[in-house]
Amino acid sequence: MADNYLERRMEALQQGSHSSVGKGVNLECLLERVRKTSTAEADPAYVIHPMQMSSIAAVAERLDFYDEFDLTINGPEILVTAGCQEKSLHLGMLVETLILKAAEMNLCATVENETAGSVTIKVTKR
Repeated sequence: MADNYLERRMEALQQGSHSSVGKGVNLECLLERVRKTSTAEADPAYVIHPMQMSSIAAVAERLDFYDEFDLTINGPEILVTAGCQEKSLHLGMLVETLILKAAEMNLCATVENETAGSVTIKVTKR
């Protein structure tokens, strides 16, 4: 069975076909996932892997203002702390980016704790 798959993949690659990886998820789909998962119960049997948490946190590095914040991963939680309290707009943008990245990975990220200049995001599977 694996041989047949490999043969088909080799033929597809030789013919110039693209890989079988699906297209990326669009923003509307991600927002719908966030809406649906925010009301569902968490799956207590699912353990969030540290690599999943690293992938979610890594998306923050793409933002121009990433250096204004400290991100700390603690198990299934990410603590985002601003360098100064005047960065609340950027803090909100960063938190939304992390939530959307989690939704892209079919995980649910919710704000657990929010204080002036810091936000704790908890990641679960729903």
